[in-house]
Amino acid sequence: MSFSLIEESLSNLETNDARRKRQERSIENEQQREERLTADRLRKRNARENESEDQRQLRLAADRLSKRIAKENESEDQQQIRLAANRLSQRNARENESEDQQKLRLASDRLLKSTARENESENQRRLRLSDQQKRSARKKLCRSQQRGRLRTNGQHQSDVIRSVDQQGSRRKSTEVINLQRQQQLLEKEQQGLLNQYVWPMAIPTQLKNHCLQDFSNHMSMLVLRQSTCIVCNIRAFANTMKVHALQDILNVDKLSSPTDLMNIISKAQQVAQEEIDEHSNTFSLSNTVFYKKGYNIAEKTANKMWIGDVPLELQQLTIAEEKLISLYRHSSCVIKLQSPFHHHSTAQAALKGNVITFMHNMPNIVTSLPLDVEDLSDTLKIVFIGAHSPDRVQLRRICGVRRQKIRNALIWLKKHNYMYRMIPINEVNIAKLPEDDVPESIWTTLERIENANDGNAERAGFTVDPLTHATAQGESNVTNICPMSTSAVLDVNGTTISSEDIGVHLLHKVSNNLSNLPSDSLEKSAEDEDNVYMIPRSQMPINDCFNPELLLGSYPTLFPYGCGAPQDSSRPVSVSLEQHIRYLLAYDDQRFEKNHSFLFVLFNIMQRRQACWNATLMASRPYFQDAASDLQTLTSKEIEAALITINKKTFCSVDNPRINMLMRQIKTVGGNVMDSAYSRAALRNQIHGLIFNQGLPSIFITINPADIHSRVALYFADVNLDLDTIIPEIIPSTYERAQIIAWHPVATARFFNVLISSILKCMVEKGVLGPMKAYFGTVENQGRGSLHLHILMWLDHDLTPSQLKESVQNEEFRKGLLNYLEDIVKQDLSNFDISGTNVHEQQTGASSNDHHSTDQMSNDMLLTASNKNLAQSEINTTKLTPSIMPTPIPSMLNFLFTFEKDIVELVNTCNIHIHTATCYKYWKKHGNPICRMRMPRRIENVSSINIKSGKIKLKRLHETINNFNEYIISACRSNMDIKYMFSGSDAKALVYYITDYVTKSSLSFHDTFSLVLKAVQSFEKQKLNMDATANAEEKSRRLVLRCYNTFASQQELSGVQVASYLMGWPDHHTTHEFVNLFLIGIENYLQTMLLEAQLKRQRQETGNIYHFMR
Repeated sequence: MSFSLIEESLSNLETNDARRKRQERSIENEQQREERLTADRLRKRNARENESEDQRQLRLAADRLSKRIAKENESEDQQQIRLAANRLSQRNARENESEDQQKLRLASDRLLKSTARENESENQRRLRLSDQQKRSARKKLCRSQQRGRLRTNGQHQSDVIRSVDQQGSRRKSTEVINLQRQQQLLEKEQQGLLNQYVWPMAIPTQLKNHCLQDFSNHMSMLVLRQSTCIVCNIRAFANTMKVHALQDILNVDKLSSPTDLMNIISKAQQVAQEEIDEHSNTFSLSNTVFYKKGYNIAEKTANKMWIGDVPLELQQLTIAEEKLISLYRHSSCVIKLQSPFHHHSTAQAALKGNVITFMHNMPNIVTSLPLDVEDLSDTLKIVFIGAHSPDRVQLRRICGVRRQKIRNALIWLKKHNYMYRMIPINEVNIAKLPEDDVPESIWTTLERIENANDGNAERAGFTVDPLTHATAQGESNVTNICPMSTSAVLDVNGTTISSEDIGVHLLHKVSNNLSNLPSDSLEKSAEDEDNVYMIPRSQMPINDCFNPELLLGSYPTLFPYGCGAPQDSSRPVSVSLEQHIRYLLAYDDQRFEKNHSFLFVLFNIMQRRQACWNATLMASRPYFQDAASDLQTLTSKEIEAALITINKKTFCSVDNPRINMLMRQIKTVGGNVMDSAYSRAALRNQIHGLIFNQGLPSIFITINPADIHSRVALYFADVNLDLDTIIPEIIPSTYERAQIIAWHPVATARFFNVLISSILKCMVEKGVLGPMKAYFGTVENQGRGSLHLHILMWLDHDLTPSQLKESVQNEEFRKGLLNYLEDIVKQDLSNFDISGTNVHEQQTGASSNDHHSTDQMSNDMLLTASNKNLAQSEINTTKLTPSIMPTPIPSMLNFLFTFEKDIVELVNTCNIHIHTATCYKYWKKHGNPICRMRMPRRIENVSSINIKSGKIKLKRLHETINNFNEYIISACRSNMDIKYMFSGSDAKALVYYITDYVTKSSLSFHDTFSLVLKAVQSFEKQKLNMDATANAEEKSRRLVLRCYNTFASQQELSGVQVASYLMGWPDHHTTHEFVNLFLIGIENYLQTMLLEAQLKRQRQETGNIYHFMR
C-alpha cells in the first residue's frame, strides 16, 4: 500500500513539473527558446558521452518504447503527417548525401533486411512474400498502363520520359542546377569587378578568389565524372550522357547485332543481352544520339564496331609472345624515358622513326604459326642500359615465352578468329618454345651497356622529376608490375636490314644519347633496365593506306575476334579513321592505350597519310611544274658538294638553288602533318601575326603539370577516386602512381588538356592576372615524356613599351605598377605568414592536431575512411606530397589560413630550383659552369623601378625560388614560372625564345643535309626500276616525299604527346582564330586583274585613235 502511494506521489510530481515547464515555454521568446534547446542538446550529449553501456541500452529501449506507444496512440491524420515528414526527411537526406554515404546507407539497409529475414517467423515470411507479390503486380499493371498510354498518346510519352529522367537523376540535376546558379553569380560578380578595375593596380582579392572558385567548380567530380555508354562501350564525361529506359527507345532494334556477328558473339554475351530488363533505367547514350527519330549511330554494334572482350587465353601476353602469334609485324625502336627509380615500368615511352608494317614471309604465314623461336632474335632485339645486367627472371616479365600459353592462344584464335582458321598450328615450333623462360636466342643476343644511366641532359626536363619526393621519402618498388608502354618503328624505305645492322645501329644511337653517372646513384639491377627492341619484316610492305585487316592481324590481343576493323567498307555507316581511332582510345577497358605500340603505329600511319596527301596536292599545283624540272636534275653529288661547303663555313646556308627548292618543297609537304617540325613552324607565324595585331606581349608563363601527383590523372586512368575528397588509404603510392601514368598515356593527355583549359578559361580569361585581350600558348613535350605549356599573354591596355617607360616617370603610375607586379609575381614566401593561429580553430575550440592533413590540413580538404583508421590516416597523409592534395576552395571555412599554408608547401616542394644536367647542357666554356636558368639570383629587399632605364627589380628574399603566382600554382599544383615583360627588348627576347623553342629540330643543319643525301642516293637507286611512264612531276613528288619521310624517322615522340594528337586535343591554346593567306593565289589574282586593266586601257586608247582618224 505504501509503494502505491509513493508511485502516485511521484506521478503527481511529474505532472506538476511538466505543467510548470509548459507554462514557462509558452511565455519564452525565440532567443530563450534557442538557448534552452542548445542547453538541452549539450546536456544530452554530455550525458550520452558519460553513460555506461547498460545505461545506453536502457535509454535506447526507453526511446523505442516511447516511440511505439506514441505511434499506437496517434490518430490517422497524425500518422499520415508523420509518414509524410519521414519521407520528406529521407528524400532530402538522400539528395544531399555523398556517394560514400549512399553506399554506407545501402549496405546498412541490406544488412537490416538480411537480419530481419533471418529472424522472421513463418507467418511473417508469408506475409512479406504476399506483400512483395502485390507490389510486383501493381508495378506490372502500372507499367502496362504506361505502355498503353504511350502507344495512344505521343504527348504523354514525352511526359513519362521526362518523369523517368527526373526520377533517375534528381540528385545530380539538383547539383548541376546549383552549380549553374553559382556559376552565373560568380560570372556576374567577376564581370562587375573587372569593369571596375583600372590597370595598373593590385588585382582585387575577391576577384582572384572568384577565379579560384570557378576553377574548383570546373575540376570537381560533378563536372569530371566519367561514365560508360552502353551502346558503344566508351568512357566519356557523365554530363554528356543521358539515362533512358529501354522501352522508351522507339527504334531499339537498331541496337541489335548484325547477322554476321551472331555466330561470333559468345552465348554468354547473348544471354546477358537477352536478360536486360526492358524497363531498366540504366541505359545511357550520348546526347548526340537520336534514336527517337531512327537515326543510326556510327559506334554501335550494329555498325560492325563490335570488338569483343579479351579472353583469358590472350590476356597478359609478353611482347615476345604477341609477336610469335601475330600475322603482321612492324620493326620498332623503343626508348624508355628514365626516372629516379630507373625502372622501365615508371618511364613513359618515346618513339623515333617511321612505322611501316610488313607481313611475315608469305610461305611462313600460309604454312603455320607460331614463328620459329630461333627466328625470334631477328624479330626482337633487346638492349639493356644500366649498372647491372638483368637476370633471366627479370627479363622473363618482358620477353619471356610460355609454351602452353602460346598453344592455348593459337587454339582459341583458330576457333574464334576467321583470319586464323586456315593457318595450321606448327607443333614442331611449339615444341621448341621454353616452358616458361626467356628464349635462348633472345638471351644470347642480349646487348648490354654497363654503367650507363639517364644522364642525358636533353631528357632532364625543366623541373626535377616528380618521383624525387618518393625518393626522399624512402619509397621503393613493392610491386612486380611491368607496364610496357612502348612503340614500333621501321626503316622508312622498307629496305632489308640485317639483325647485325640493327644491333650496331641501336647501340650507336643509344650510346650517343646516354652519358654516365656516378655508380652511387644507381639502383638495383631490376630498376636499371632500359630496353630498345626492334621487330623485322618480310620484303613486301603492307599497304596501310587502305587495309582494314592491318590492325586486326598486327594486334590479335586487341581484336581477338578479328572484328571492328577501321575503314571497313562493309560498314553501314562510314566511320573515318580519325573518328575510329578516338573511339578505340576511349574504349572502356583501356586496352588500346595500354598496348606497347598501338598508339605509335596509328600515329605514324596518320602522319604518312597526311604527307602523301600533301605531296599529291603539291604536285597538282601549277607552280610545281617548274620546280619538278629542277628537282629531276638534282643529283647526290650536288648535295655532297653542299655538305663539304657547310663543313667549311661558320654559318648555315646553301647557294645551290635546286637544293633550296627541294628544302622548300619538303617544308610544304610537312607543313600540314601533325606534330612535324614544319607544322609547328606555322605556330611561329601565328605568334608574329598576333604581335602585329595586338602589340608586344606583357606576361610569359610556363606551367609544368605533375601528372604523377594528380588525382585527376589517376581518376582518368580508371583509379577509383572521389575528386572532391581525399581518403589517404586509397591513394596509390608514388611508385604505383608512376606506373599507372606510364601505362595510361591517353588518360594523362586528357588530364593535361582539362587542366590547362580550365586554368585558361576560369582564371586567365576571368582576370586573375588582370584583364587580358589575348594569349597564345604552345604545348611541348619535355624529357620525362610529359607535357608542359609556354604561354604569352597580352594585358588589355594600349601602352607600348616606350609609352610605359615614359609613364613610370609619373609617381602615381609607378606606384600602381609596382603594386600590380608585386601582386601577380611572387619571388619569395614573405607574404605567406602561417605562423599565426588558425582562426577557425579558435572559433571552434578545436586543436590543430585534430585536423588530418599534410601536416594538419583542414578537415574540409581531407576525409578519413573510418574512425578506427584515424591514427593511420595521419601517418599516411604526412607522406602525401602537397601536389596531390586538392586546391583550397574559397568557399571553405578558414580558407585564408589553409590557402597560405598550401602555397608554402607547394612552393617548397616543387618551385625551388635544383640544379640538374639541363642547367648546363649548352655550356661550352671552361671553368665553373653557369646555370642557364640564372640561379641563384640576387636578393632584393624592396621592389623598385629605375626611372631612367625603366629596369624593374621586384622584391626577392630567396635566391632559388622560381617566380610564381599563388593562385595559378594553387590550381596547377606543380612547378611554374611567370615573368612580366616591361621593356621591348625583354618582350622580343622571349618571343624569339618561345618561337625558336616551338620550331626547334633535333637535327642540326649538317645532319639535315646528310639525311637529304641519304634519301637522294636511295631514290637514285630505285629510279632505275621506276615506271618509265612516270612524268617529271611524279618523280619529283616521290623524291620530296622520300626526303620528308627520312626526316620524320628521326623525330622523337612520347606516348602522351602522341595520344594528345590522336584524340584531337590542341597543341596550342589561343584566344584568336587565324586564317591563312595563300600568297601565290593572291598574286595570280592580282596579275590577272592587272592584265585585264591593261587590256581595257589599250582598247580605250585604240578606240580614241580610231575615232580621231575618222
